[in-house]
Amino acid sequence: MTRKIIKLGLIALLTLVSCEQYINKQVLPRTREQALNKALLGFMQKYYYWVDMLPPDVDFMAYESPTELMEVLRYRPIDKWSYVSSRTENDAYFNGASYAGFGYASGFDEDGNYIISYVYPKAPMRVQHGIDRGWQILAIDGQKPTPENVNNLLGPREVGVSRLFSMLRPQGDTVDYTLTKTLVETTSILKDTVLNIGGSKVGYLALSEFVRPTEKELVDLFFQFKATGINELVVDLRYNGGGLVNVSNTLANLIGGSKANGQIYCTFNHNRLNQNLNEHLRFRNMPDTSLTTLNRVAFITSSGTASASELLINGLKPFMDVVCVGSRTHGKPVGMYTFSLPDPSIDWVFVPICFSAYNANGYGDFFDGLPVDVEANDDIAHSFGSPDEACMAAVLTQLGLSSGAKRSSTPCKRFMPLMLNGLDAQIGAK
Repeated sequence: MTRKIIKLGLIALLTLVSCEQYINKQVLPRTREQALNKALLGFMQKYYYWVDMLPPDVDFMAYESPTELMEVLRYRPIDKWSYVSSRTENDAYFNGASYAGFGYASGFDEDGNYIISYVYPKAPMRVQHGIDRGWQILAIDGQKPTPENVNNLLGPREVGVSRLFSMLRPQGDTVDYTLTKTLVETTSILKDTVLNIGGSKVGYLALSEFVRPTEKELVDLFFQFKATGINELVVDLRYNGGGLVNVSNTLANLIGGSKANGQIYCTFNHNRLNQNLNEHLRFRNMPDTSLTTLNRVAFITSSGTASASELLINGLKPFMDVVCVGSRTHGKPVGMYTFSLPDPSIDWVFVPICFSAYNANGYGDFFDGLPVDVEANDDIAHSFGSPDEACMAAVLTQLGLSSGAKRSSTPCKRFMPLMLNGLDAQIGAK
């Protein structure tokens, strides 16, 4: 979960007009990279959540880049998330909901098959070729993808990178397409619908991320949900790796703001050097869009459910009946600040873990993830929101509803979302 952008060049005592001039007279960086390394070290020594676990006497001049230095500074094995990124890429994703890529998310089933879990609606691979959830990627440039090699096969996150994909369609035939990475415009709501089941109106949405444009998408959808008069809600977060805390708070307000107005959504705790930054984030009723007919909410989760999406589930639990179906979440009860430097020509941001978050009952620190009430495999063969999809079917059963649909007697194979690092983990797609 990311809270906000912080621009604090002075914290690192760094002058970037000339990277060869440094205020600390005892150590004089000789290169631009060393000056950036010194800045990163300064931020970490002040704001890093596990500041007391930083390695002592780090020689920042010994590392070729801030990316390499961050790998040394991260508190292992707990911190799997702190990263360094391009400011341009970071801002494009969190503020503009776009990134350089093919436009799909993916994972592997228990037999090692590499399968697409979703494709963004505006991605060229979907618009031009109809590629969608459930397609299997047999080979990339002639090589079979595996969890170990797939990131290398897909290449860097740059516009113009092309690969030859051999794919198995759900209909059973194989096709070959040459796909090229473009600037993909993401859509946070992958699917929404209202199902009339068992005398109830069940609102459903599959949400992929929490970025700034997500907020408008959610408000518009909940305005429709409220007008429709839904009395059950299913939020599918199985591929939601998190994002901005304030946007997750907006969704919490839409779901439970009418019941928990003014109550604590979460409490942020920082390291011993920044106790003045500790604060509460509260629920707020949004009269035009906050639902008033819900006594419970159901979430579909997986190991890909992380950070701000876990915060949403945990924050609602003290005030509503929360049902979780699928598999245990990722386990990231901590969040980041994004530090940038005042010189606009410096295209770097540092994104370390800086705080932990607890709900109104004081519950947090779930580094092993949030458990589910009912286990169900991600049914990659069915579309989002279908009553026949295994997770959705389990939700409806747990809620005491029945669609009357005939379900397959063959259990679906276990599917695991592809685990990524750094900004890729936030985006969740390639």
